[in-house]
Amino acid sequence: MEQKEVEFKCKICNDDVKKKVLDFPYCRKCINEYKLSITKKCSLPQALISGKFYTLATNIQIREAKDKVRDDGKVDIEYTGWQIGEAVIQNELKQKMKVKRKGSQSELLHGQIVLSNESDRSDDEEYDFWMPKIRHYLPEIKAFISKMEEQS
Repeated sequence: MEQKEVEFKCKICNDDVKKKVLDFPYCRKCINEYKLSITKKCSLPQALISGKFYTLATNIQIREAKDKVRDDGKVDIEYTGWQIGEAVIQNELKQKMKVKRKGSQSELLHGQIVLSNESDRSDDEEYDFWMPKIRHYLPEIKAFISKMEEQS
């Protein structure tokens, strides 16, 4: 799906701006920094060592975006992402460990629905599309899973 360019005036300097995504009404010169905070806890299979460096590979869903005007008149754009699904942590010795996202069952299901989204729908639209179907077909889903477990 091709995104159209949006034209607007920067909220700070009043310059004319064209962007394909209207995330915030600011031009590039008025944005100081983009920041990302990743939230939600995960369960580790072993201890991590304080002061060591680790590489984290995971999927996140952006759940919040806000703008904060700084004292110098520029803007920081701050995103909050939720870690969804499993993640992999790798230490300096390239040893990997899988970690599982902690949370309520509904949060975990929401994450799996979002991760498997191959449609043009937004993540929230995808969740809203599938949840009524899952609730409606729950007896058939349970019967299918029981049958699969018997076969394995």
